[in-house]
Amino acid sequence: MIEMSSTMPTPDFYAEKSKHFLPKELYFWVLNTLGWWLTLSLVNPAAHLFKETDDAQFKLLVLSAIWLGYAVLGTLTILVFRYFYYRQRWYLKKFIGSSPLAIAVALGGGFAIAVLVVLPTDFLLGSEFRVYNEAGMVVYEGVLASIVGSGLELASILLVWLLIYLGIEGAINARSLVLKALALENSLKDARLNALAGQINPHFLFNALNNIRFLIRQDAERAEASLVDLSEILRHSLGSSQQEKVLLTQELAIVERYLSLMKIQMQRRLEYTIQAADAPVYALVPPMMIQMLVENAIKHGVEQLKDGGRVDIHCTVDASKLCVEVKNSAAADDAVTGSVTGSIANPITSGSTGGKGLGLANIANRLSLLYGDNAQLAMSRQEGAFVVRITLPSEVLA
Repeated sequence: MIEMSSTMPTPDFYAEKSKHFLPKELYFWVLNTLGWWLTLSLVNPAAHLFKETDDAQFKLLVLSAIWLGYAVLGTLTILVFRYFYYRQRWYLKKFIGSSPLAIAVALGGGFAIAVLVVLPTDFLLGSEFRVYNEAGMVVYEGVLASIVGSGLELASILLVWLLIYLGIEGAINARSLVLKALALENSLKDARLNALAGQINPHFLFNALNNIRFLIRQDAERAEASLVDLSEILRHSLGSSQQEKVLLTQELAIVERYLSLMKIQMQRRLEYTIQAADAPVYALVPPMMIQMLVENAIKHGVEQLKDGGRVDIHCTVDASKLCVEVKNSAAADDAVTGSVTGSIANPITSGSTGGKGLGLANIANRLSLLYGDNAQLAMSRQEGAFVVRITLPSEVLA
C-alpha cells in the first residue's frame, strides 16, 4: 500500500497562488464585489453624515466616494492578507492558527480606512468629532479618539470579512486538493496497472526463442508459425499495457498462442482445452490476466509433474458475473484451498501456495484496482487438480 501525506500535494497547489498579488480566480472578484455591496448596504457608513446637508447631489457624491473608498481599501486588505497567507505559508496552519495574521491585517486595514476615508469625510462635513452613546453622553471626542474608535470598529468588520474569506477559500482549496489527490491516485493506478499488466515471464521468452531456433532446421513452417505466435504475444502485451480491459476473445487467442509455444517445449507432457462458448463475444477482461493464470498453472503445476499434465480453461457468464476458471494438474501433496477478494492488499503469500503467490497476488492486485470488492479470486483442490476461479462483473464492449 502506498501511503501519502495529506499535505503532499499542497506546496505545488499553493505555489501558483503565491506568485500573484491579484487573484486570477473569477470567483474571488465576484464574491468580493457582491459581498462588499451587501455589507455596505446593511452598514451604510455614510448615513450619519447626511444630517448636515439636504443637498441630494452632494449626498450621492459623498456616498459614492465613501462606498468606493471602503470597497477599494477593504479589497486591498483582503489582498494583503491573501498575499501573506500564501507567500508565508500560513495555509499550513489550522484555521485558528491563521487568526493572528487575520487580526493584524484587519487592524491595519481598519485604521487605513479610518484615516483615508472616514477622517477626510468628517473634515469635509465639519464633524465635531464626538461620539455619543444612547444616553446622550459623549463616549469619546477629538480627532485621535475618532480615528481610534472608527479604526477598531472597522477592524472588527474586516476581521469578520477575513474569517469568512478564509472559510470560503479553505473550502474551495480543500475541494481542489481532493480533486488533485484523485487525479494523482488515478495516475498511480494507471502506472501500477501498466506495470502489472506488462509483466512477461522472461524464462518463457528465452525458452520460446530457443525452441524456435531448434525448429528452424527441423520444421521451418512450424518454426515460422511459432515465431508469428511469439510476435503476436509480444504485440498484445505491449498494446494491452495501455488498456485497462481487452476483449475476452482476444485474450483467449493470445493464450492459445502461448499454449501452442509451450506445447513445443513440453511436447506430450502438456495438454490443454479452452472453452468459452457461453461467454459473450464482446466480454471484457483485464489484459494478460488469463495468460498469467495459465503461466502460473504450467510453472507450478504441470511442469512439476514427471509425466506432465493438462490445463483447462473455462469461461462462463452467470447472473451478470463473468467467471474464468483455470484448472491444472497438480501433485498430490499440493493441497491448497483458499479464497481472496481484490480488497486484500497482500492476498496470497508464497508460503501458502507453494510458490504460486507472486502471480496470483499480481492478479489480485489488478482486480482490486479495477473492481474493488466486486471481484473475487478463489483457489481450491479438486481431484488431483489445482483450480483458480476468478469472478468479476460482466462487461461488454459498447
